[in-house]
Amino acid sequence: SMMVRGRNGGFRVVLRTLAPDPKPKTEPKKKPKPKKKEKPANVEPIVTKAGYKIYRAWPYDAKEAKRRQEETAKALGIPVEKSIDLGKGVKIELVLVPAGAVMMGSPADEPWHTSDEDLSSDQVRKPFYIGKYEVTQAQYKHVVGSHPSEFKGAKLPVDRMSYNTGTRLANRLSKMVKKNGAFTLATEVEWEAACRAGTATPFAFGATASSDQISCDGADAYPGAKKGPSRTKPMPVGSFKPNAFGVYDMHGNVFEWVEDWYEVDGDQMRNNGKGPRIADFRVLKGGSWDNYARNCRSAYRLGNSPGFATKYFGARVVYRDLGTEEKAK
Repeated sequence: SMMVRGRNGGFRVVLRTLAPDPKPKTEPKKKPKPKKKEKPANVEPIVTKAGYKIYRAWPYDAKEAKRRQEETAKALGIPVEKSIDLGKGVKIELVLVPAGAVMMGSPADEPWHTSDEDLSSDQVRKPFYIGKYEVTQAQYKHVVGSHPSEFKGAKLPVDRMSYNTGTRLANRLSKMVKKNGAFTLATEVEWEAACRAGTATPFAFGATASSDQISCDGADAYPGAKKGPSRTKPMPVGSFKPNAFGVYDMHGNVFEWVEDWYEVDGDQMRNNGKGPRIADFRVLKGGSWDNYARNCRSAYRLGNSPGFATKYFGARVVYRDLGTEEKAK
């Protein structure tokens, strides 16, 4: 074909636009997933039915000690402090100790550290009540009818107490309260947890202590403390300030028997009062009025025959509420 060109022709352009994309369908906003309740830090709930917790954080301060007591008491529906009436105006006052981790013993650089108190981690698995004070002569006389103490005074702790005597006293107390609970001596782990009240220092009061703070012989001061008075006998219970749990005289006054066996050769066996008998000695804790402060440290351990009694030995009882134990199964 033939192409004709001329000056009479031209062109016009057309812009063809693409059809706009359809509007995307808007999906309904999804409701945010509810956040999982985070477990409190360092807390491991171990008995759902009972509701109490076993705390893993260690050490902790006095404020936290009180918080744990109150939280445990609320979970179990029991008071932080409990008083048991034994009749004729005689009572045993008790303080709640929460379940939780405890570091037993002392670091190698703690002044007067000994080989049988090397550090070891342990755990109190159930809350328990411990005597607010050491067993007094008035309490012992009311239960038994007399007391063996060398020093006389209703508010003085019982001295000349053997382990066997302490366990017999606990058994008698259990019969007095019948089916409401049971009295025992503390295990070593329980005793040290109650004494330390969250502290990792040599004393519940800090890095040092003098005989102005605890019932001990102040003639040879612990590093960091000044010399103080030397005692000639135990002090009335509650003469000094309590620790963060509200327990008195865990340092000094009289040594306190615990359930655990102690090997004669110095090796330790902290077995919560259970397991095979491997020695003839039971453990005593806390030091006495006649000891220097170094032997009243939280970690200090003494071993002696269960039948041996001296004016330096006494006891403190633990109360196990059967209602609490039933919940904690």
